[in-house]
Formats: sequence, C-alpha cells, structure tokens
Amino acid sequence: MKEPHPKALAVVDKDGETHVPCAALAAILLGPGTAITHAAVKTAADAGCTLLWVGEGATRVYAQGMGETRSSRRLLRQAECHADQRRRAAVMVNMYRMRFDEELPPNLSVEAIRGHEGVRVRTA
Repeated sequence: MKEPHPKALAVVDKDGETHVPCAALAAILLGPGTAITHAAVKTAADAGCTLLWVGEGATRVYAQGMGETRSSRRLLRQAECHADQRRRAAVMVNMYRMRFDEELPPNLSVEAIRGHEGVRVRTA
C-alpha cells in the first residue's frame, strides 16, 4: 500500500484502510458509530477541511469543527466540479486513480466510471 499523503485521513473499516485526501475536500460528514482520533481531527483542521458530526441519513448536524479559515472557497470549488459534468468526470477519474493506482480508459461517462468501479468491487 502507498504511503498516505500527510494531509490524508486513514479510514478503517471491515474491508481495510482507505486514505481520504482531506486537504482536497471542503467537508467530511461523520455519521453515527464513527470514531475519530485527535490526530485525524488535527489533520483535517490543518488542511482546512470541516468536520460535521451528523445523525443517521445526515438529516441533522449535531456538531462541527472548522479548520484553517471560515472561507467557503473549497466548498464552492467542490460544488462547481459537481455541477459541471466534464469536471465531475475528471474528478472521478483522478479519485479512481488515487484509490486504485490504475488508469481508466479516456472519455468515460460518469455512469461508465461507476460501472467500472462496480465490476472491480464485485470481483474483489
């Protein structure tokens, strides 16, 4: 496994460990049953990533932790990428490459990328 980026959080579940690049995110939602270390909270704060402790289905926000500044710059960039289909696909390709260290065929749609990832998960 690759060494995590210093501004990444290690998410551990029954399937193993995944590194989440919190420096590239505006916010992370922590649902019921989530445990988080002080070091992870500090890493998120240093990276400017907001942590939100939410209820089931993210229907309520119970607490938040904000790092760096109160700027919405990253949140707005994340929303812009989500709203533009081409940028959204580019983000998905980059995240896929980071997670699996594998290139995807060029010009895939968002649905095709999801399908490719689904096949990979079923195979695993």
